[in-house]
Amino acid sequence: MPKTAKPAALAAFLMAVLHGMAVQAKAGFSRDMLQAVADLAHNRIPRSISCL
Repeated sequence: MPKTAKPAALAAFLMAVLHGMAVQAKAGFSRDMLQAVADLAHNRIPRSISCL
């Protein structure tokens, strides 16, 4: 990770996305929509710190 990375903020962001997706899944959102959300979240993580 670069020195400017903020691991706690990244973790909080990822948990917020995951929790939101869990709520959406329970509410009946389609798999395609949940995948689109996951793809958008993944694209927000700079490639220099992405491990996916």
